[in-house]
Amino acid sequence: MIIIIDNAAFHSLSKYTLPDNIILIRVPPYSPELNPSEKIWLYIKQHYKNNVFVTLDNVKQWLNDFLKIHF
Repeated sequence: MIIIIDNAAFHSLSKYTLPDNIILIRVPPYSPELNPSEKIWLYIKQHYKNNVFVTLDNVKQWLNDFLKIHF
């Protein structure tokens, strides 16, 4: 698993020992342009904004279908 965090003080993990299967990637604080997951969310939001969902299940289904098609 890869976890991307910025180096904001409240995201400090220095007191925790991470398991070997977790890779921690640190980016500078307040730099969302350097965080690849932010680009994915931006892409999703651009396609999501014109949809109306009645239930949470509809949102989950749309997101699942979207990710299968685009990623």
